[in-house]
Amino acid sequence: MLQPPKPRSELHLAQLLPNLMTISAMCSGLTGIRFAITDQFQAAVGMILVAAVLDGLDGRVARLLRSESEIGAELDSLVDFVN
Repeated sequence: MLQPPKPRSELHLAQLLPNLMTISAMCSGLTGIRFAITDQFQAAVGMILVAAVLDGLDGRVARLLRSESEIGAELDSLVDFVN
């Protein structure tokens, strides 16, 4: 017999926000590097500062929202290495 489908677990924005911040930090850092390569140093400094702020906040936001995850910790380590 067919069984009813299992309910899908819903991902709320609160669960995704810290990882989105981490990915945004990586994009900002890489954009800053691109600006530095093209001699746009003011923009590069701005993007690197944005990356640093996001990197500093993502873990705190994860703890505040109780959405810490192993993948988030690994992603944060990767972004720290890249930036």
